[in-house]
Parts: sequence; C-alpha cells; structure tokens
Amino acid sequence: MKRVLNLAPASIRRRQTLRRLSYAVSTAVTIAGITGATWLLIEWGRGAAMVQNLGRLEAEYAPLARLINEQTHLREQIAKLQAREQLSLRLTTAHAGVPILSSVAQAAAAADGGVYVEDLRYRTQRAQPGRRGGRPAATQRPVVHIEGASRDGLAVARFAEGLRDSGIYAQVSIESSRPASSASGAAREFEINCAF
Repeated sequence: MKRVLNLAPASIRRRQTLRRLSYAVSTAVTIAGITGATWLLIEWGRGAAMVQNLGRLEAEYAPLARLINEQTHLREQIAKLQAREQLSLRLTTAHAGVPILSSVAQAAAAADGGVYVEDLRYRTQRAQPGRRGGRPAATQRPVVHIEGASRDGLAVARFAEGLRDSGIYAQVSIESSRPASSASGAAREFEINCAF
C-alpha cells in the first residue's frame, strides 16, 4: 500500500484545494447549463411542432368552420322567412287583416262614437262538433275577439249590428256587456266574438 505525503507548504495546499473546488463547481455549472439548454431546445422544438400542427389543423378545418357559420346564418334567415310566411298565411288564408279592421272601424262609426275598442285579437276556437260518419268531427274556426268600453248598452248593440252588416262574419255574438268597473268615464264594458 502506497502512501503519498504532500510536503508542500499549507498556502500551496490551500490553493490546490481551492483550485480543485473551483474546477468541480465550474464543471457542475457547465453540466447544469448544458442540460438546461438542451431541455429548453427540446421544449422549444415541441412548441414549434405544436404550433405547426395547430396551424395545419386550423387550415384543414377552416372550411368546416365557415360552413358552420353559414349554417347558423342560414338558420336565422330560414326562421325569419318562416315567421313572414306564417304572418302572410294568417293575413291571406284566414281572412285578411285589413277587412277586419275596416269592419270594426265602420261598426264603431255606426255606433255614433259611443264605442271604444280596447283589445282586438284574432284566434282559432273549437266549433260545435258536427256529425260526420256517425262520429263527432272536431273543427277549428277563426274568431275575432273584441273587448272595449261604451257609453251605454244601445251603443254596444249598434256596434254588434254594424259588425253583422259588414258581411264578412258568419256569426256575431255579444259575449258580455256589464257596468264598467273602472273610473274611465265609460258606462259599460263589453266582449264580442265574430266567427267566420
């Protein structure tokens, strides 16, 4: 077994120890720097590859995204057209709105200004079932429902008579005529149904 004796003075031995220590530290720092740089390069490469893949996927799916946007726009346009069509059908096939308003205005004029129409609604109502083939046939008929106020019962009667005389309703019936419950200046409140 060999033994090595260091006969150098203590100052030289300290310098040698410091040199070894600084060499070890610089080696460790260099290795850590190289490792960190290598890891950063790898991550940067992965990030670049992901960005490239993302751009490729966006380019591939751009036509699909455009089609989805166009489909949404087309659905909105279709909904608008359907709403217009429903309104047109209501006004054209189920008796036009202008003759209805005209008949109400003429009937109100026939009542010598004693009638005030507050609400006018167009709706369908189940008619009295008729017999067809031994079974009752459920039918729907359009009805104009009018609510308003009048100065007296005679004005309501004249208003209903004017609606009958217009010739566009098959049946005009006074559903109710009662004393007014509010202090609006009118004496009576009424409801009239006009069936086609």
